[in-house]
Amino acid sequence: MNPPMCLSLHTARILSASIWSLLCLSTIAAPLLAACGYKITAGILYLLWSPFCHQDSQRSFMLFGHRMAVCHRCTGIYVGFFWAALVNTAWYRIALEHRRLAVFIAAIPLLLDAMLPLTGLWSGSTWTRIATGLIFGMAASSYLVIGIAELLCENVSEQPGMSISNKTREAFYER
Repeated sequence: MNPPMCLSLHTARILSASIWSLLCLSTIAAPLLAACGYKITAGILYLLWSPFCHQDSQRSFMLFGHRMAVCHRCTGIYVGFFWAALVNTAWYRIALEHRRLAVFIAAIPLLLDAMLPLTGLWSGSTWTRIATGLIFGMAASSYLVIGIAELLCENVSEQPGMSISNKTREAFYER
């Protein structure tokens, strides 16, 4: 019986980092295209990002005289996704069973930073939005990368009693 062919976590991280880098670049491409006169193409990118971000001009970085396609917090989240997928961060050393809790805990500062301004107790800043987005993005990325590795895992049913997560973890730590 051949051992299961699972995509290593390293390969899943590279795939994830590639996807996140393209998404991050698209947020920068929108203002660049608008500045170069490609208003329709830039408008399409802004429209594609609009369901995921409020795109408030006051809370978005400006590049080339135009706002980015996402706000400060979303920029932090997507850069965090990219960074944690690219680099073997401490988030990967958290036991798989505890990653869901880690993502939940990482979401707490983000939610507080987003909700407390509504109460008048906290105003937040560009840097708190970026920082809380980065923390959440890095935690969520480690969880998503393992999910991608699991989705791409082949021959799952060959070893009874072993979950995909165990196979993925074993494949990652053997390398």
